[in-house]
Amino acid sequence: MPMTPPTRCSRKDNGLTVTSLFRPFSGYLPQLLAMAVVYFISGWLSLMVSQDSHLVTVVIFTAEGFALAGMLLVGYRLWPGIFVGQLALALWMGTPVLVALAIAAGNAAEGMLAVWLFRRLRLDRRLATLRDIVGLVLLITLVLQPFSALIGNLALLAGSLIDWSHFPVSLFSWWFGNSMGQLLVTPLVLLLYVHRHRTRLLELSFIAMAFALLTYLLQVTLAVHHVSLLILVSVLAVVWLAIRDGVLYGLFATAVVAVVSVVLAHMGQGSLATATSLDHLIDLNFFLLAHILLVLIIGTLFHEKEAALRELAIRANQDMLTGLPNRNQLTARVGEAIGRATHCNELSAICFIDVDGFKAVNDTLGHRAGDEVLKTVALRIGQMMNEEDVLLRLGGDEFLLICNRLPGRSVVEVVLTRICESVGKGIDTSAGEARVSLSIGVALCRDDAFSEAELVENAD
Repeated sequence: MPMTPPTRCSRKDNGLTVTSLFRPFSGYLPQLLAMAVVYFISGWLSLMVSQDSHLVTVVIFTAEGFALAGMLLVGYRLWPGIFVGQLALALWMGTPVLVALAIAAGNAAEGMLAVWLFRRLRLDRRLATLRDIVGLVLLITLVLQPFSALIGNLALLAGSLIDWSHFPVSLFSWWFGNSMGQLLVTPLVLLLYVHRHRTRLLELSFIAMAFALLTYLLQVTLAVHHVSLLILVSVLAVVWLAIRDGVLYGLFATAVVAVVSVVLAHMGQGSLATATSLDHLIDLNFFLLAHILLVLIIGTLFHEKEAALRELAIRANQDMLTGLPNRNQLTARVGEAIGRATHCNELSAICFIDVDGFKAVNDTLGHRAGDEVLKTVALRIGQMMNEEDVLLRLGGDEFLLICNRLPGRSVVEVVLTRICESVGKGIDTSAGEARVSLSIGVALCRDDAFSEAELVENAD
């Protein structure tokens, strides 16, 4: 990956990108403090807009999402921040000290378990593939939150804050609320961090305003009561954004939709807050879960497919050993040289190159050494080329060099002589020194032929 010039970096880090949000937390103690504060504030806000019933809860407990993202970004050492944040939150809510300590210890242990399993499963925090997304979803719903919910509710049970009759409901509510928080917040924070240099705060601001307005329009102004229609319109918008601009933007829009929807429901406004308590909770949960999963899955599938197609296009036109253009680009590149000669009255040379002695290298030093020789040959030829020249590998030990904008015929001989001298020097390989030489045939575009096939044939 090419390095970005320092001056360009300084322009990007001027507060217009997400990078500035992460910069203050580069040290260990600031990271612990930030984790504790974010956990406490986000957890308190989540509980403020909670919507409870006897069967289900709509609490998107965002604190767990921030905690998981922080652990995956920083590692095991961040657990004290989670412990302190959860302990402060539990004590603030009036939980007895011993119970609060048990819950905080359980959440910190969950974070360390998450890091261990994430690495064990070889998941990538860039979340660029469907495997990473599905792995994260299953890790959250089948391992981390069952573990956290069980530890937390056993602590509540031991402290006589709930009894056995409420244990299943409390267990499910804990699991669901924390799972929703991690499914929404964790991928969003991870993607914000990965793409922090390219993500503009101004773009996120426009997305926030647009989707907040859309959500209010659908749920309050138009009061769309049919949940399927509500989901169809809103999900199409966030998925379209995820496909067009990336999963990060689609997920950010989903977070905006989730926040506005939960606040409206808590205030008793909007189409998702007009039915009975249980009905609107189920509808709201389904509404939000559909957004999160569809953006993650469809957006990732689309961009993973695009990446695969780009990789195939590169492989189709690039020699994988040397990185040079391959035979599939021969006609186009020679055609460009002919165009220069015809329309610009420039002299171009088509140079057909054979590597002499290459078979002997393969036979005596092995094919690995042969590959190293070919890469070195390509490198040494490239060092003698101008910016306008093109080097292709046709296959085996055959290369084609196109020298463009030549001032005269004599220059071709000088350039090719230097190339032969450079390649003729010994080449160090893992199996020992190899020596090869070059045989080069030359055809001039302006003088020898005017068709691609004739030029290559004449040079050969």
